[in-house]
Amino acid sequence: MVQNTTASPIFKKLTYIQGGTNVGSTQYVDAFQRASLWGTVSAHPTYHVLLGKPVIKPLQSLRVPAADGSVGNPFGTKLLIASINWFDPLAAGMISSLGIPAGALPIFVTTQTYLSNNSGLSGCCIGGYHNVSGAGQPYAMFTYIQTPGQFSQDVSALSHEIGEYVNDPFTNNINVPASCFTNLIYEVGEPARERGELRRLPVCPQRVHVSPSGPGDTGVLRGTRFHQRARLEHLPGNQSSRLPERRVTTPRGQSSTAAGSTTWNSVP
Repeated sequence: MVQNTTASPIFKKLTYIQGGTNVGSTQYVDAFQRASLWGTVSAHPTYHVLLGKPVIKPLQSLRVPAADGSVGNPFGTKLLIASINWFDPLAAGMISSLGIPAGALPIFVTTQTYLSNNSGLSGCCIGGYHNVSGAGQPYAMFTYIQTPGQFSQDVSALSHEIGEYVNDPFTNNINVPASCFTNLIYEVGEPARERGELRRLPVCPQRVHVSPSGPGDTGVLRGTRFHQRARLEHLPGNQSSRLPERRVTTPRGQSSTAAGSTTWNSVP
């Protein structure tokens, strides 16, 4: 799972073609950003916003209290559901305890796990989010679902959250067309989905289509679609994560259940 994530187009470069235009040989989110802002960046072929080489920290084990977690099968596969309000302070705390430097973007990943606005199915399912620590450091979390075809499979949630992080690293960017948004935050997929009009909002984000398979659920401002030259081995997916005022994503981890509580192994 970790190897698949670090070898995915989120970190590795591929060549991207949009509408017949080569937007560069680059990382997935950078290609998405360059395509969205092509009128400006087309004259600057060396301009990129790229993620650095991932540094893998040791596996972290978190024990989910019974009141903050449950086991369910919202999409047909049994997995862990944990409260985002329980998890988020722990993730923020691990930035310091793991010695992650201020200039880095911490990404926490779990697997076979969804977050929930409460502790169960009624608040499920959050595939990822991004947020800002009390010290002002952006961080992200995503869940790597290993079941093909399920919500938040592979690196789909990570692609979504990194796209949002680049647009809005401190979760306060409201410089967007007001008609596109219900929450006035610069997102990459939700505005069009919330309005239910992926094809009728020419100035609003629209879902990127990567063919035949790849990361998913970001949107290009001009409503056009990506087509990728290289076959990817990472499946597309849709995910929407929402805190009352913040956003979240997931890196890697393992989960298992124990009597009376749930054990959740999380690797930032």
